[in-house]
Amino acid sequence: MLSRNRAHIKLPKSKYIEMEIVNFMIQYYINNTQYSREHVQNLNWQDYLLKAYQKKPLKLYKYFPNIEKDGRNYSIEALKNNTVFLQSPILFDDPYDSTISIDENTLALKRLYYYAKLCNFSVNSNKDYGTALYEFALYLYNKVQEGNSLETIFRLNTDNKRTNRINSLFVLRLENSLLKKPNVNDSWQQAFFSALHEEYNDMQEILLKKFRVSCFTTTPYSMLMWSHYANYHKGFCIEYEFSDDIKKYEKILSNILPVIYSNERKNVLNACLQYLENETISEEVVWDIYKYGLLTKSLDWRYQNEWRLISLDSSITDSKYNCDFFPITKVYLGNRMEPNERTKLIKICQAQNIPYRGIVTKKDRYQMCDCQISCENCDWLNKAVPVY
Repeated sequence: MLSRNRAHIKLPKSKYIEMEIVNFMIQYYINNTQYSREHVQNLNWQDYLLKAYQKKPLKLYKYFPNIEKDGRNYSIEALKNNTVFLQSPILFDDPYDSTISIDENTLALKRLYYYAKLCNFSVNSNKDYGTALYEFALYLYNKVQEGNSLETIFRLNTDNKRTNRINSLFVLRLENSLLKKPNVNDSWQQAFFSALHEEYNDMQEILLKKFRVSCFTTTPYSMLMWSHYANYHKGFCIEYEFSDDIKKYEKILSNILPVIYSNERKNVLNACLQYLENETISEEVVWDIYKYGLLTKSLDWRYQNEWRLISLDSSITDSKYNCDFFPITKVYLGNRMEPNERTKLIKICQAQNIPYRGIVTKKDRYQMCDCQISCENCDWLNKAVPVY
């Protein structure tokens, strides 16, 4: 059944003033330097790399929990092998982290135009979504009543296998939704919206699953990071030298970038539309997803001053998403690390000629610093950790 349901919203003048104020308050920070929205928007991949390396740190740091999982201690493996593991961003703790901002309503309208054109139906681009959907749904309804199948109407026999797969899945979802509520008012509109919503969710998940990420910072003295990522100060932190050896580290140097901190989530609708409607992903599309999905985080995380190593699938990793990384120059032992764990870490560092140092809390400030007593001389049996 069909129903004509239209909606038209017009913003009052006061809303435009509010929008201008919001635009003025938008902030972007890269490497602790503030930039305008326009500046960030105009940065292409090469420009971003150049700007990043003009202020690159001498060292990078990564915090490790030193916990055994599934019979393996991945932290120890990373230290012994001088590798880093690139994780799926879907597993990150921040619900906004590495998510892609897409205006679903605008995407639905664009995809409605796409599917209407596929079915040889002309939609007036000046019409609102409700009207366009009603007219297209009526067209499909009449075609089916004439004895045509949706597969025939949507012309699912194109030469492009990937496009064929996306279109076929959409039609299947449309059919399933119609079967669930065949006699409900607005059933065709609801079925179409439901299929588009599932396509929207799939696109976000599929895009993010294509990328793997490893995170670094520029200090070994962050109390918050010791707590969050190093098992509440019981783990350790590895210091890496930021190498300029292009011949040896070409792939890393092309894919390790500073995070953008902002209070704005940028819509990457056009990039996602290109992904849906083209067989291959262009460099511009990948960069938009990098810049506004994988590299941009909330201002709340600005204290981390994070750098990210990003891989498209396993382009810079082995089959298990491990990557040989920059040289290890020091290991910092957590303030609450158990004595037996300290002993293990020290033996590994000594075997590999890696300097190591304990991290302690200052007495007169809420800060972390290097322990001035060698780890071998600390009173481990009594778990007495020096405080300065």
